[in-house]
Amino acid sequence: MNAEEEVWSKTYSITLPETMCCMPVSVSKQGNLVFSNNEKSRLFKYYPGTGEIRCLSLDLCVISPYL
Repeated sequence: MNAEEEVWSKTYSITLPETMCCMPVSVSKQGNLVFSNNEKSRLFKYYPGTGEIRCLSLDLCVISPYL
């Protein structure tokens, strides 16, 4: 909870392999997190309800950093 604004925000805790670094890209309306791995810039989707991580596509890549 952010005490200054009195609002709650959802925080994700994802266990990834030690060699995998990632950067968040977006959160879907369903609450799933889309992130990119820094190594090959591939996109993944994390499903917090099941803890499952899926690669969205081997042909889909992030070409610019997230701001």
